[in-house]
Amino acid sequence: MKYNENNKPIICMQTQSTCYNSGQRHTIKGILFHSTGCNNPNIKRYVQPSDDDPNREYLLQLLGVNTNHNDWNHIYHEAGLNAWIGKLADGTVATVQAMPYEFKPWGCGKGSRGSCNNGWIQFEICEDNLASPDYFNAVYAESVEFAAYLCKMYNLDPMGTVDYQGVKVPVITCHNDAAKLGLGCNHSDINHWFPKYGKNMDTVRADIKALLGVATDTTIKPVEPVVEPSNKPTTPISDATSDELYRVRKSWNDAKSQIGAFKVLDNAIKACKEDYSVFDSKGNVVYTNKPQTSQEEVESKVWNELLRVYKNEFGVAGIMGNLYAESGIRPNNMQNTYERKLGFSDESYTDAVDNGLYGNFVNDAVGYGLAQWTFWSRKEGLLNLCKSKGVSISDLSAQILFLVREINANSTVRNCIVSATSVEEASDCFLTKFERPADQSENAKVKRRQFSFTYYNKFKSENSGSTSEESQSAESVDEKSKNKIVLNNVACYATSSDKSPYSYKSGEYFLWGSEVINGKVRITTKEEFIGVNGKVTCWINKEDAK
Repeated sequence: MKYNENNKPIICMQTQSTCYNSGQRHTIKGILFHSTGCNNPNIKRYVQPSDDDPNREYLLQLLGVNTNHNDWNHIYHEAGLNAWIGKLADGTVATVQAMPYEFKPWGCGKGSRGSCNNGWIQFEICEDNLASPDYFNAVYAESVEFAAYLCKMYNLDPMGTVDYQGVKVPVITCHNDAAKLGLGCNHSDINHWFPKYGKNMDTVRADIKALLGVATDTTIKPVEPVVEPSNKPTTPISDATSDELYRVRKSWNDAKSQIGAFKVLDNAIKACKEDYSVFDSKGNVVYTNKPQTSQEEVESKVWNELLRVYKNEFGVAGIMGNLYAESGIRPNNMQNTYERKLGFSDESYTDAVDNGLYGNFVNDAVGYGLAQWTFWSRKEGLLNLCKSKGVSISDLSAQILFLVREINANSTVRNCIVSATSVEEASDCFLTKFERPADQSENAKVKRRQFSFTYYNKFKSENSGSTSEESQSAESVDEKSKNKIVLNNVACYATSSDKSPYSYKSGEYFLWGSEVINGKVRITTKEEFIGVNGKVTCWINKEDAK
């Protein structure tokens, strides 16, 4: 094997990316292959060292410099992988680790049954024009070596499967096969490329097994597609030979709600109505029919509900940036550091609490929900509210209501949210007066301000004011400055008050508006985006806007 404890892949952690900073972790179940879908085999296109990386100069020399600054190590990029395979600056093929393997990747999206983002280490193979056998053979061999290294590290069986979300998922899989199982968005990688050279995921597994020296006769057949666009499985996943009975109820303890009991799991799933679950004879949740809500819909609802209460977009943005730092604004988010310790995922923890199979929710000190409620009295309050309404502890409306009640009970925080005159002020206040995490350093404040500013730009109304406490003394740029500008490695800031840039921009841009705040102006990528809410690319120094 190429990689081992003494010879690890290149490490270039993408600490400036949103995915890395989300802090989400997972219990590792397997490995998922991706390929980029773009004709650019160079790793530098996607991976660059962070500004404060102590090995920055060495890594830039090793990877090469992305002069377009469109790599993925930026706060505005809503994706992230654990590793990348492709060409280094000298043309050799190698693997670069971009996030800890325990960090949950944002790689395969979500399908009708859920996502392999929760449990599968994921890496991208940089594609070329798909016409070079030499390049394919090099990256194929590298990907097998890397996967074998991970299998050995995490004791994964390359020929095995995992029972997940009601289906058997190969330990070693790819984006396309995950999508066919309803566990990822609809992408074709790597099945559009590998078969051109006589390879597929079966050969990948066999070659990994050979590297590990594993003796097993187990084989995995190609996965079958999910035919119907539904969150219900459409292929049989059990038969009638078992004595097991699968019961369809709202909760395990609510026997009166039972629709029926079935020997065939597929039949139970077909009978499962919305907001009902399928349970095995031990009360374990096998499948839950929950309406699918996109992250965009979740964030929009949180924004609108909080704005209806507090009527201050600066204040609401400050709340949402902090919620994102805590939970990714996911109401079923379980504190990642406890997933392996307790043996739960976000989904299984939520189901176990909802169905009375886990009774230590109040006292387990596990952060949960939008605000990562942790202290026993706060978790007890959330649980009691949800029980009183007959909803899951992950119910978004219930969590928003609980959050508002907590904010309103703290007059200091409420007054700050209502009267804040900038995103920065609201974000800092919510961090230090409400969330109060262990890390309240200036770096922590800057990161949360960036998140808050992102939501302000995304949801603010057209009549919103500026985002700085100095907005009333803002200067004006001449209207002709709305013309196209050309940038050459210009510092890019997430907010007008930031001291350190998170990226650098080159190329053609447009000034988004005429305000100059703290010596900075906003830019956008297209002329038609000028003045359009949510289309601000970043802030740059006024003197660079020429």
